[in-house]
Amino acid sequence: MKTRFCRIVILLLVLCLLLSAGPFVYADGTESTPGIGSGTESGDGTEPGGGGDTGNEDTPGNGGDSGSVDDSGNGDDSGNGDDSGNGDDSGNGDDSGNGDDSGNGDDSGNGDDSGNGDDSGNGDDSGNGDDSGNGDDSGNGDDSGNGDDSGNGDDSGNGDDSGNGDDSGNGDDSGNGDDSDDDEDDEDEDEGGGFWSWTWPESDKPYPEGDARFEGKTWEEITERFFAKWQIHPDTVGIGYYNTVSGELHYYKGDTYRYAASLYKLPLNMLYGEKVYLGEMTMDDLIGYVSYGEIQKYSIIHSDNPLSELLQEHTGHYEQYRKAIAPYLCPDTEELDPTFRFTNMFTPEQMLTCLRMLYDEPERYPDVLEYMKQAEPENYFAYSEQRYPIAHKYGYFAEDGYLTLNDAGIIYTDDPFILVVMSECMAGNIRALSEYCSLMCDYTMYQKALREKEAENPSGQVPDDNPPQAEGAVTVSPTPETNIPSVNHPSDVPGTDLTEEVSAPNLLPTYILAAFIAVCVIAAIALLIFGKKRGHRLVAGALILASCVIILIVLDLKRDKVETDVSPTPSVTETATTTLNPESTVDPELMPPKATPSPEGDLFLTVSHITFSLVGESENIYWGSIPAENVIWTSADESIVTVENGLLTAVGVGETTVTAQFGEKSLRCTAACLAETEEELYALPEDTLRSPKRIPLVPENPPVEFFADAALMGDSITYILMQNEARLNILQQPAFIVRGGTSLLGIENRSYNFSYGGVIMDVEETVAVCGRNKLFIMLGQNDLGYRSIQDTLASYGVIVSRIRERNPEVDIYIQTVVHEWAGTHDDNSRNEKIDAFTPLLRNFAEENGCHFVDIQRYIVDHTGRMAKQYSLGDQIHLNEAGCIEWMHALLAYVYAENIGGKEL
Repeated sequence: MKTRFCRIVILLLVLCLLLSAGPFVYADGTESTPGIGSGTESGDGTEPGGGGDTGNEDTPGNGGDSGSVDDSGNGDDSGNGDDSGNGDDSGNGDDSGNGDDSGNGDDSGNGDDSGNGDDSGNGDDSGNGDDSGNGDDSGNGDDSGNGDDSGNGDDSGNGDDSGNGDDSGNGDDSGNGDDSDDDEDDEDEDEGGGFWSWTWPESDKPYPEGDARFEGKTWEEITERFFAKWQIHPDTVGIGYYNTVSGELHYYKGDTYRYAASLYKLPLNMLYGEKVYLGEMTMDDLIGYVSYGEIQKYSIIHSDNPLSELLQEHTGHYEQYRKAIAPYLCPDTEELDPTFRFTNMFTPEQMLTCLRMLYDEPERYPDVLEYMKQAEPENYFAYSEQRYPIAHKYGYFAEDGYLTLNDAGIIYTDDPFILVVMSECMAGNIRALSEYCSLMCDYTMYQKALREKEAENPSGQVPDDNPPQAEGAVTVSPTPETNIPSVNHPSDVPGTDLTEEVSAPNLLPTYILAAFIAVCVIAAIALLIFGKKRGHRLVAGALILASCVIILIVLDLKRDKVETDVSPTPSVTETATTTLNPESTVDPELMPPKATPSPEGDLFLTVSHITFSLVGESENIYWGSIPAENVIWTSADESIVTVENGLLTAVGVGETTVTAQFGEKSLRCTAACLAETEEELYALPEDTLRSPKRIPLVPENPPVEFFADAALMGDSITYILMQNEARLNILQQPAFIVRGGTSLLGIENRSYNFSYGGVIMDVEETVAVCGRNKLFIMLGQNDLGYRSIQDTLASYGVIVSRIRERNPEVDIYIQTVVHEWAGTHDDNSRNEKIDAFTPLLRNFAEENGCHFVDIQRYIVDHTGRMAKQYSLGDQIHLNEAGCIEWMHALLAYVYAENIGGKEL
């Protein structure tokens, strides 16, 4: 009998050892980066935390009749009070605290009538015995806790006759109750973690006194130490911090523009939410085909792109939409930076301004803040920070080596604070983003503790090396000139199908492993207790040994994974990579094959549609590599247009079809003519006159792979192309080197430089850092407004020479500047100057060994201006339709070059 008793004791010890390893075995459940956009039905609804049916729900806890419900550890008459420890029918098991009707003592919490006081300890009727949870006359209750017969107060823990409140734990008579010093919604620091998480804040206290992370350090120093720990390049991150109680305000590169990704959806919904508040519309009003209430919900909670696009398009064209949201982001909306007007970029300072407006007057923006609390409750800031509720709007994009990881939110610590982090890498890790949020939570509570300590002892001296932050204090780190990243700036401006999903971790292997270990232990116990043969004991020993070995292997693998979890951050000139799924990804197998000529050559035309203004005009439209005379040319109506070896001539008014055929391949082009005389031409409706003369032919297999090694350089016109390309992905994301208001003269004098990766550089250095071997330039539009044609060409020569001297291997493609709509130049003088400049620019390109790409002819109308349907707000910039034709023209040019075709 004694032998069997000893065996049972040994087995119980081994079982305790195995259970103590449980956190490490189960840690895999949360180690992987969580799924972005992976649902919201978890935690406590609007507060991040555990999963469904956990935490503080009706059937939660760790056992039957247990957890955080009535008659429970955090329920009525519960917690650490008179009638409860973790409750009569509570704790961590059926009708139990931690044992048979027991937790920590017969009539005791940690002593007879005591917590840690005189009659205290782990005393007589104490321990883990019968009839107790932290039971009657127990816990931190009457004559208990930390009281006189106790630790820190009269008959009290943290309140009258209380643990943390009147006779209570956390319920009605609860530890966060009437006579308590804890805030109403205060939660255990470990909530949402426990055995299921191994990512903990660096400190086990929310605001530890004398914390070495903060003591004697400024906010900026704390932030830079975090960068060093996570190997984050400081130039890739912009941060804003604001304490809503103390007014403490800090920025790190706060005025640097960064790609916003989905952050734009917050001010957009605030714009429409305020319309509802002012009675200008209702939540039931249809926008497109969906009510605004549904759009708002899905746009904020799920970051739905198609619905957000619907909302943005309802606001107007892109520049109108940006102007509409400007009041929520910019103090001065009179003179908006071109970066703000034409791109999906914000600064951390702008996003923080937006969140302050939302926090100060949430009623003006119905439901916006509540939906933010429901968005991604276990991701981004909330990935490992589960102690405090978080209301946030995130933004994420990864593609072709470029990663944007943003979050902007309100974190509800005792002093709620606003935090904005906009990054190009954040070490490629959402954990880093969340750990910084946790650091700021601790920092906020640390500063609160300092203020409270100073208030309690006004005459006391605050150490000189750690002065308290004055209300309204602002720390702004040095920032470079406005950053306009020219990397592959993808965008989830409305229109891009951004899925924002990463597969969730697979927990099945973990559950199988845990079940196997449990079966082994139970079988071993059964064999040792009931087995009568020596072989039974040997088998039992083998099962226990196998269980121990498995756990050791798991622990070793876990340690290896933790050590390799953080990867180094690339330098400014290196490309950031990520294993996360991008919001917009092109399957390589679906990529169109590169166009290759057949042995006989290939057919290709410069246009799919051409409209002559007057009878007598002619143009060669053949762009193929097969000799034109070997192609069979036909016109469906030669009384309108004739064709000979690709040369079309208008002979009458009307429309017909021209066909080019070689073997089995044929191409068709619509050809038309408007009038016989100028009088007839200008008598036509304006819409006809202002329509484009040519539409480029889009190849069947567009050579998009060509642009993987290309960069497009230009002024604000190319800015808008970048925004549309990011949304439409026609060229599949070339690099962009752009700056609004740029002129050739400014670049020549080095007064206008470009920004790349957050660093301002001369044009030749920017091209080198960009690392692309093909450079498409469209510059000179601004110069022609105030300089002569010859001076503009001379500046082109200087710029091209500088680029080639620094980058001798780069192929340069010079694009024509486009005509203006002439809304501001009714005499058409600027367009006439552009017409004179174009042939000279072609000669310059040929003489200097550059390629010449004529974009202009696809944009011009029958009056010599920009086609009205391509003008952005009747201005000199191209709208979406115009940018599409521009990109189609680039694809047509590259295709013709690839097949060896030559424009005649």
